[in-house]
Amino acid sequence: RGVTMNIVNDWVPDSDIGPLRYVFDDLRTPYADEGMLGLKQRLYGGMLEFKLVAREGRQEMASVTTPTQSDGYRWVVMNNDGRSRYRGVSLAWFRSLSRVDLGAHVSWSETRTSNADFDTEAENPSLSGDVIYRGQRIPMSRLTILRADYNRPVIAGLSAAWQVTGALRTSLLLNYRGRFDGVVESGRTFSGGLVTLPDGSLVEDRLAEYVDSEHAASLLADLRLAWRFGSTPSVTLEAHVNNLFDARTYSVSERESGVELGRYYWAGVKGTF
Repeated sequence: RGVTMNIVNDWVPDSDIGPLRYVFDDLRTPYADEGMLGLKQRLYGGMLEFKLVAREGRQEMASVTTPTQSDGYRWVVMNNDGRSRYRGVSLAWFRSLSRVDLGAHVSWSETRTSNADFDTEAENPSLSGDVIYRGQRIPMSRLTILRADYNRPVIAGLSAAWQVTGALRTSLLLNYRGRFDGVVESGRTFSGGLVTLPDGSLVEDRLAEYVDSEHAASLLADLRLAWRFGSTPSVTLEAHVNNLFDARTYSVSERESGVELGRYYWAGVKGTF
């Protein structure tokens, strides 16, 4: 419900606001081709694993928007012209001693996509489907590509597990994520001019502004305990303390509002028979 001169207007169906209509005809099933190259080699008493992954997405969902049609609406016609590409590389090393298991890993990946979310325009508050980015007016579909074309930060981890007794096992995991850039909504809107709705009325188009934002690097630690009773059948009590030192995750950038998850706990019971 909108407001005019401090008077609340009548209820209006949200799906009818805006001059867009969506057409889903003769669509094919998206699929992906994937290739992987892996190598395992004994090193320093442990096992070294190297892996390369290449993935090509085919026939993915995309859309084109037509000029205004005879029914007064612009049609958003869905098609299979979308595509994506993924490249990833990872390196890991593991070693088991008498009572201690050690591990280390590091990975990097890159993702590119022509259309990350085929229904993004349906959720965009702008009537024209445009936004403001770096001072310019661009289609929301273009911004979607910019937000999805990114180099993933370097991710690395160290783990150590100690079999304290025959029944008690404890482990500590350290996970590092490097800094990375993103595109977020600033919370400000700008006028995009007047838009004519199918019923002939004129309304102001409000364009949301998006800005570049940096996510800082993070280092998180997790502690896990497991106590087993019996052999077979057996019952294992598990307790996890995630984000042990209550560190910032930086999942929310400085330009965004939101909540980051601090230290939290998990407990469970597992049975084997």
